[in-house]
Amino acid sequence: MVFVLVSLALLLSLYVAANQSIFLPQLSLKRIAGDIRADGEWDAALAQLRPQIGDAMLSATGDETSTLPLDGTPERIVVAGEVLWFSAQDVGGLVDLNMASPLLMRAFLERLDPSKSGARFEALTERRAQGPIQDIGEVLELWGIAEADAPAVARRLTVASGSAFLNPETVSHDLTELFGFEDKDAFVAAHGARYFRRAKIRRVVIEKAVPQDEF
Repeated sequence: MVFVLVSLALLLSLYVAANQSIFLPQLSLKRIAGDIRADGEWDAALAQLRPQIGDAMLSATGDETSTLPLDGTPERIVVAGEVLWFSAQDVGGLVDLNMASPLLMRAFLERLDPSKSGARFEALTERRAQGPIQDIGEVLELWGIAEADAPAVARRLTVASGSAFLNPETVSHDLTELFGFEDKDAFVAAHGARYFRRAKIRRVVIEKAVPQDEF
């Protein structure tokens, strides 16, 4: 009996180890990854954030609520007495250059620049026909986005959500503002199934954020 219990415990531990990606979020360090990894405080911050983001991922797909949004809103964390600002963004809340529906992509491009939206949509369609897009920067260059505007546009895009729609639970704060809404609830209510489909959160991007004004 003891041998059986030990064997079961061992099998369970092996199962959890093999499937830990089910319980822990996949975190990506975007653009400034080198800076974060070279910073000991950020190493500690990421270790502290991982379980919080895991809880937020589960909450966003269930009925519970989380205090940590996954929509790119700047948040702060205290590590060793220092305040660090960061944002956490589910890639499902971004416009996917590979998968976004024509309706969503046209609307996005119209919001960026109505005078160039048609040409940019056609350019993206032609690029998609050549194979999967791996680099957001390639498309920004294709669209003729000015270097000064590129970071703001890139924050609203992904190549990795695998969805034609936006996740209503985690739609990007920047996207919400681009479409002229103050909060995501109003955005979702206005466009519903045209732009949104609820989806499981599989990947969260972490970025350093610009410090916000203290209130």
